[in-house]
Amino acid sequence: MAAFLWWLFNAEATIPNNDVWGARPPLDFVIYHKAGHGVARGHNLYDGPVLRFLPFTYPPFAGALFSLMSRWPVVTAAALWQMFSFLALVGVVFAVLVERKVKLNAPVVAIGLGLSLAALALDAVRGTFFFGQINLFLMLLVAVDLLPKWRPWAGVGVGLAAGIKLTPAFMGLNFLIERNWRAAVVSVLTFLGTVWIGFQFVPDAKRFWTESVFQSQRIGEESNPGAQSIKAVLFREFGGVSTFTWLLIVVVLVALCIAGLLRSMKLGNRSFAMALSGITAAIVSPFSWFHHWVWLVPLGVCIVCLVNEKCVQFRERKNLHGVRGWVVAQLGALLAIVSLGVLMIPYYSKELYGKIGWTHQSMSTNAWWRQSFMLGGLVLVIGYGLWSLGWFARDRRAARRSSAGAWGAAAGEKPAEDEGEKGAGKRVEAEPGRVGAESVGDVDGGVAGEAERETAGDAEQKSAGDADTEEPEASEAKTAGSAVAAKTRMKKQGSGRSEDG
Repeated sequence: MAAFLWWLFNAEATIPNNDVWGARPPLDFVIYHKAGHGVARGHNLYDGPVLRFLPFTYPPFAGALFSLMSRWPVVTAAALWQMFSFLALVGVVFAVLVERKVKLNAPVVAIGLGLSLAALALDAVRGTFFFGQINLFLMLLVAVDLLPKWRPWAGVGVGLAAGIKLTPAFMGLNFLIERNWRAAVVSVLTFLGTVWIGFQFVPDAKRFWTESVFQSQRIGEESNPGAQSIKAVLFREFGGVSTFTWLLIVVVLVALCIAGLLRSMKLGNRSFAMALSGITAAIVSPFSWFHHWVWLVPLGVCIVCLVNEKCVQFRERKNLHGVRGWVVAQLGALLAIVSLGVLMIPYYSKELYGKIGWTHQSMSTNAWWRQSFMLGGLVLVIGYGLWSLGWFARDRRAARRSSAGAWGAAAGEKPAEDEGEKGAGKRVEAEPGRVGAESVGDVDGGVAGEAERETAGDAEQKSAGDADTEEPEASEAKTAGSAVAAKTRMKKQGSGRSEDG
């Protein structure tokens, strides 16, 4: 990894006007560094641009964090920033693999590193490095919070990420869906803690929370093709929509996202749930840049794991072993990579499109291709949401059929019971002397039954008392007592059936 990064530094540094690596630090990172430098010296953050005409758009807590980097030269800080960003990318990939219960042996580690390198071909990931953005660090914070099975710290990562950049607050929805109330509360308290820290270190923190936070145009212009929120896309294609229409669209998309989260949580797929909520957050946010879509990385890893799992299930179902099993496994791995490559076509970087001779969406005259970036996200959220609703409807129908079957079975047993009661009644009519023992409502019969039971008890006591005097008499008494006891049990059984009636 170190060798690759060293080669990448030198290769990218030779590109004219390079803003990714080398001696010229990336643009957004320079803004971070200058903002941190200002906070360290007690300057305001939100009273004007930080670099040229560009303002600082993050909450005060982010400015307080960036002040820790102000002690290093900007070039040194930028080099460290990019290296740790790549390590954060690798960390997210392996966190998803572990959550998907993939055993981390040598081949899997190689695959994980390969997927991390392949992610650099995505526009969102390369844009993050190009501008020196913080997106990969935020995704790592969220992944550490949402993916591990044992996570006593759950809520801290999402709260910190929201304190640095407000959009990750949407990820708290995952805690609510899985009913992890403790993590939800911890995330809110952590976020409030970041707000408090911001007030301690940033002189004009109040201005951000009362003015700047409501000015999405400070982040960028919706006419810019790089803006990839649903609001910006509607503005470019239709000249914008009313606030009510936009909010209605947002509500529908969030509802479908919730349906998808419920389904994925029920299946135990926390990685896909994280990717789904992250992409939904980028879509419904008032303003999102294309490089905010780094949630495509965990989605891609989930796609690879899903295809591989299906191939393994096919191999086991067909009982394929030996050479045939190995061939199927290799074909499955190839199919997983091909599926990933095809599904990610709308999200390749402009540089990669140039290499293969394709026109990037931002320069296309075809409306469908021009908005394929957003359309892919909408297909994911809407499609999976509707599919989840279909599953829930099917589950409810199955539950109703099961309940109806249980009621039908219970109703089917009742006639048999009635027939038994009728038979018992006929027997009672045939034996008038036993009516008192079989009918609880007949007082005289109950008294007679009690008298018979007392007689039976006296006979048993007499049999026990005479047992010592004469063996034949004891035998006869025992026989008589057994007969009376048997008769009494028959009467009790008859009485029980009458009570049930």
